[in-house]
Amino acid sequence: MEELLIKAVEELNEDLVIQHVNTLLAQGVDVYNIYDYLSKGLQRVGEKYKIGDYYIADLIVSGELIKKVMKLKGMSFPKKANGSALGTVVVGTIYEDIHDVGKDVFISVLKSAGFKTVDLGVDVSSEKFIEAIKKKKPDIVGISGVLTMTGGNIKKVINNIAAAGLREDLFIIVGGASINDKLFKQLGADAYSLDAVEGAKLCVEWMKSKGQA
Repeated sequence: MEELLIKAVEELNEDLVIQHVNTLLAQGVDVYNIYDYLSKGLQRVGEKYKIGDYYIADLIVSGELIKKVMKLKGMSFPKKANGSALGTVVVGTIYEDIHDVGKDVFISVLKSAGFKTVDLGVDVSSEKFIEAIKKKKPDIVGISGVLTMTGGNIKKVINNIAAAGLREDLFIIVGGASINDKLFKQLGADAYSLDAVEGAKLCVEWMKSKGQA
């Protein structure tokens, strides 16, 4: 069933994706595991985009598909019991990019892990990131970028955050289809992940290293 769901996402087959997800939910499969399968399917879509088999329109379709799936009954991430927030995370999609699915799911997972989140939306400039950091004083900043051309924009934002004197003791995590090992090494970020659940785990580990988790 895992491979069937991954393949259905890869092929952008909405009916099959919803069918397989509902079957897994009925079997009692954990929502985090189901999302992991969806994420693997999205990664395949991203790979097809990179080699030219898929286009921007296909990325948009895949994003809308995942949004529909996340609205299915039983697909909500479990909420952490009431208590003080684990930390604050400012999240936004880099400027010149309007994709929000990965960002939105990342925020959902962060909330379930106990973080307070600030969603800056899409097409977020350096100025907006810097303004939010000054105002919200987050522990972590998450920057998403799906389009390959936005890698340079992410680097500029991180450089501008540093130039504004806001980089010290700030954990910056990047994610999205535009990120790979080679690009990550050039960005000046602290971590990257193509998976929202794994990304949230990295944020928890950072807070633990600060003695706040």
